[in-house]
Amino acid sequence: MGTPRKCPDCGTKLVPIVFGMPGPELFDQAQQGNVILGGCCMMSINPTRGCTQCGWEYMPPPTDEFEEQYLRELLSRDE
Repeated sequence: MGTPRKCPDCGTKLVPIVFGMPGPELFDQAQQGNVILGGCCMMSINPTRGCTQCGWEYMPPPTDEFEEQYLRELLSRDE
């Protein structure tokens, strides 16, 4: 199963979630409902698509590479 195109809760078309400092054009796109501004801070894994109506977000499943990096970060905290 790939990335969903419609919200499983309300059926609205999902839009991309964009992270980073938005410029004026991106603000306009968000006001038009074409993207969701995800904020400036990113985590190790972030939602990629979201619903502008009910707020549902799609979080892609973690990859093996992500899990290995997460474990390395956890283990390095103990040192």
